[in-house]
Amino acid sequence: MKLAATLLALTLANGGAADMRDLSGLNRAGDDPCGALALQHLVGEPVPDTEALAQIEGPQRIRVIRPGDMITMDHIPGRLNIELDSAGIVVGLRCG
Repeated sequence: MKLAATLLALTLANGGAADMRDLSGLNRAGDDPCGALALQHLVGEPVPDTEALAQIEGPQRIRVIRPGDMITMDHIPGRLNIELDSAGIVVGLRCG
């Protein structure tokens, strides 16, 4: 019971739940472990084929996310997430 009360107090003191989508600090050194910033030119382009994805240097892993895909919520900093729209166009790139 004390643990729950402590966690609640810390959450409230911190302004409530954190927004995990806040990328405002992404440009700080060390905050781009998967190289997403260097690949932003892919946004608006068709998803690269498997051979092209294999040639991308930087990320330890690459995950392509299509609309409706079920994905795990684990955070792997060195993994590049490539988000697509329904037409297979890259709409976002992020680490995790």
